[in-house]
Amino acid sequence: MNREDEKLCQLPKRRSGRRVELLASLPTCLIAAVGLALYVTLVALTSGLEWSLGLSGHHSVKASNGSVPGWWDILYFNFVSILTIGYGDYSPNGIGGRLVTVLEALGGTGVLGLTLAAVTAKFLSPPQNAIVFSRNAYYCTDDERFLVIYLNTSRSRLVNAEISSYFKLGGDWRVRPSVRSPFVSRAVQTFFTDEVSERDLVTLLNEATDAFRFGISGQLGGASLSVAIEYRPEDIVVIPNRETLTAYPGFWNVDLRSDEFVSMFHYRPADSRSLIEYVATERQR
Repeated sequence: MNREDEKLCQLPKRRSGRRVELLASLPTCLIAAVGLALYVTLVALTSGLEWSLGLSGHHSVKASNGSVPGWWDILYFNFVSILTIGYGDYSPNGIGGRLVTVLEALGGTGVLGLTLAAVTAKFLSPPQNAIVFSRNAYYCTDDERFLVIYLNTSRSRLVNAEISSYFKLGGDWRVRPSVRSPFVSRAVQTFFTDEVSERDLVTLLNEATDAFRFGISGQLGGASLSVAIEYRPEDIVVIPNRETLTAYPGFWNVDLRSDEFVSMFHYRPADSRSLIEYVATERQR
């Protein structure tokens, strides 16, 4: 094993991606506000330092007309300096003033770069809730297949979509080939996935370790999107078929504020059983 391969086997001291997760959780307006606050703080600290030096007789800022700069003049000079504009009406005076101005400009450039990078990343990233899943997955006994309900909540189609799923049954993962689709529309999708016979479920299901996983990826508004969800056996509802779901008109004309729509999206009939309850009943027969 060469050194490059050895690096792939070295565990880090902690999990990565925390900064990315933090950025994703923050609203864009808050990121912009933090950037602006850093700008103002840097200007205020620099202005306070230069004002203190002026009180001791060492003026680090000079005016082009020869007058002694006041507090508001120094504040104005630092705002101009941190933006790297420099109009010439005020300029740094002496080695100390020049050093402070250079450091201030470097700090302002860093703050501006980080703020713009963070805001750009937020704009280019798809919203966290672009794809929303039902709280339940389903096992349809008529078709002996799993069913997933999900919705593209954005205003754009999810294009070049790739859909994958696999089910862990009796300790073994049953992986099926991924499915590609030209796009995912903004209607609710009632999507059939893995086919598993009732006999295998009743015989092999282990409620402690088995799970059903579903993932979807694609391009959304020029950005890459990839989301996945895991359903435990207690999250999987057993229903005869999906006819009630596909016949519901609200899945085609989505109204996210409708209580009826929300209820149907998280569909669970009053007399339904979870996969655990269903298997337990079948094993007792």
